[in-house]
Amino acid sequence: MSTPDSTVSDDLYVLLEVERTASEAEIKASYRKLALKFHPDRNRGVPGAAEHFKKLATAYAVLSDPNQRRFYDLSCKDGSGGSVAGLHGMQPIDVNEMNGFGRMLGALCSKIGIPLPTQISQNVLMAARDLQTGMGGTNVKDLPVGMEMSGKVDKQEGHFFRIAITDRMVESGFVMTCRSIAKNKFKLILFDKDGSVRSVQESDTRAKHTSADMFLTRLELMDTDDMFKCLSEQEQTLPEVFHRLKTLERIQTPALDAGTHLFCVYGDNWFSALHYVIQCLPIEPDTVESIQHVEQDLLRTKLELDAYQAEFTAAQKAFEAAVAKADGLDKRTKGLMATRRAAYDDFLSVAALPYKDMNRKPGAQDEAAGTFASIWNRFSVQAAPPPGACKRDDAWSNTVIRYGQTGSGKTHTMTGFLTDMGRDLMALSSSIEMTAVELVGSKCVDLLHDRKKVLICESEEDQTIHLVHSASKVATSVPELLALFHEAVSRRATESTQANTVSSRSHLIVFLKLVGAGPPSDGGQMVLLDLAGRYSTTTTNDCTSERKEDQYTNDKQRQQETIETNMSHLALKQCLLAKEQNGHVPYRNSALTRILKNSLWATHKACQAAIVVTASPIPADTEHTLCSLVNARRMVEVNPTVAQSVLEIVETSDARQVKLFKTFSHVEIQAWLGRVSKGALQAYVDNIKPAITGAAMLRLPPARLAQLCNGHTGHAKLLQHAIKDVIAKEQEDKARERDMRRANHAKK
Repeated sequence: MSTPDSTVSDDLYVLLEVERTASEAEIKASYRKLALKFHPDRNRGVPGAAEHFKKLATAYAVLSDPNQRRFYDLSCKDGSGGSVAGLHGMQPIDVNEMNGFGRMLGALCSKIGIPLPTQISQNVLMAARDLQTGMGGTNVKDLPVGMEMSGKVDKQEGHFFRIAITDRMVESGFVMTCRSIAKNKFKLILFDKDGSVRSVQESDTRAKHTSADMFLTRLELMDTDDMFKCLSEQEQTLPEVFHRLKTLERIQTPALDAGTHLFCVYGDNWFSALHYVIQCLPIEPDTVESIQHVEQDLLRTKLELDAYQAEFTAAQKAFEAAVAKADGLDKRTKGLMATRRAAYDDFLSVAALPYKDMNRKPGAQDEAAGTFASIWNRFSVQAAPPPGACKRDDAWSNTVIRYGQTGSGKTHTMTGFLTDMGRDLMALSSSIEMTAVELVGSKCVDLLHDRKKVLICESEEDQTIHLVHSASKVATSVPELLALFHEAVSRRATESTQANTVSSRSHLIVFLKLVGAGPPSDGGQMVLLDLAGRYSTTTTNDCTSERKEDQYTNDKQRQQETIETNMSHLALKQCLLAKEQNGHVPYRNSALTRILKNSLWATHKACQAAIVVTASPIPADTEHTLCSLVNARRMVEVNPTVAQSVLEIVETSDARQVKLFKTFSHVEIQAWLGRVSKGALQAYVDNIKPAITGAAMLRLPPARLAQLCNGHTGHAKLLQHAIKDVIAKEQEDKARERDMRRANHAKK
């Protein structure tokens, strides 16, 4: 009866009480001895005997299989033992069982420096046993000491060599070296007398070739393993220097007796055959002393690196923490500085607000801009809806329009207004129907039903507008109402602009209808209109030309969207002005004004509109902000200034015929030049040659105009401005005549 030692290591070689260089016969003999000693039938009642017997059986199952033993040796190379499954759950790969894709993946891993463990094929193992037991059947070559022999072997096949070892070579040792100039992958295998695998040396990649050197000597040497060095580098974040010597250890070489021994060169490529050169060389002890000295220095360096690793890791963590803290303080400082600047700007704006009228200089913008009902800054958390937003009259319809430059926050502002209006509307009715549509040019889609296409149709009976194929959803609370609104906004067409990374490229129209409110509120409707952003470009005097920059920065589709958006803005402005003047409302000019007909220009219900202008605080956008304020004010003026202008209606036959500058002849150009600036350019009249007509004058570049003025720069600029003034006046005359014709037509 034997009691197992509970302190025995989990190393399989220690369990079987054999050396790591033991042959298969030695492993089998030791297992039989220990299995008989610790068999459960002979150790009844002994604690741990059955468990120790299971460990012995597992150890023998692994070490008796050449491939399992080879991978176990690799996975437990540091002598610390390990699980049978091997490091990281990997098992040696049987290449013969892999398909084309698997082979390709394995070849790719090998090429990028990740060596994968592979099995030795059963054909080679069986051939070795046949050769050692005398059954033959496989060619084997005798390899004399010192002679190089080359060959070519197919993938997962082997070439066998017999080498006669003398007593002197056993005493001094020898090395089997094999090289592949083509950098093929291979194994160098030593077999026992019974044909079992005694030792395996994997090929190692060098600068110009791959090689495998199997040292068979009593001298102590050291080696590293590339595969587990690679896995170690992938698992940790330490620099490479800490991984380079991680697998450095002393290697144990098998002790050979004098006689003939069997070696094999095994082709381990994934696709191609192996080209190799093999040689057996004796070792003189004096020649390896320098190698041993270097390896001892490497071992000391490894121990020094292991001791320094903890210190380096602590310093690295401290450095990373310091960098992270510095970055955080930098971001915090920049944010506080920006907030401080904004606070100072707002302080100055609020402080100067009571004295605005006192210090404001009268100008042309005052008459046009007028005053607004309410003004909110960017710190306003909650803004009340416009006056009269929620009326209680029968069949009422109110419209709130968001208007402003792109990137100024129209969609964001609508969310706050909807929250306040939702409370007021819920006070009138228990439920609200929401319909949300998007308008891109003339295309209309339903945002609450997966962007389904919607048709804008006008009834022949009462001329009301119907949105065909659109459907509404019902909300019974303010949170449900906001959820529906955010659902619609999330499906809206957006695109990056210079002002905003996510900017609306379409009009959003939201219809809110009271359901079951009872009189007088039943049938009431609230319309929220979020206009597409006005695109910031070169601005003319009337603040409406906004396409020049699009021609250089956007594609044709984007330019067409800009044109359609500006046209819809213009159509809405014209309709609002016509409504204030009690004139004909041209709502058919755009799809936007047609959709709003029932809300803004219906005759059977009380309609009211309010415009909310969003202004950008950026100084570079001041001019565009002014344009937005002026245009918005003109839309809602009670007595628009445009209605005060007196237009004289003249019959077309009596209208003054204006001759255009481009039709001027040579003589007329000379006469005109003499009249410019009260004769300031009279001296250059003779420079106008017969070929220079009005059309030719318009095509002359500034340098040619300077030549006409005898190189006088000031007079050349004066001439250039005079030509521009003539063209501008002609355009004004054309516009005036066009207005006369329209007025004459309306009178008839």
